[in-house]
Amino acid sequence: MKSHSVIQMHPGIRIDKIPAAGFPGLLFVVSTILLCLSVPAVQLFFLSSLTLGLIGAALLNYWRR
Repeated sequence: MKSHSVIQMHPGIRIDKIPAAGFPGLLFVVSTILLCLSVPAVQLFFLSSLTLGLIGAALLNYWRR
């Protein structure tokens, strides 16, 4: 029995090959957000984290002044 030590990458989409700058990156981010918001459990998490993030940003902005 031979063991093969060569690892081959699959030919599908790879996350490290998606461009992060410009329109393709923006399209990827928007589509990922829309996909995640279609799941009811993620909607509650997203809204609560958005709310807490905005409150935290306001507090940090107030504290800095």
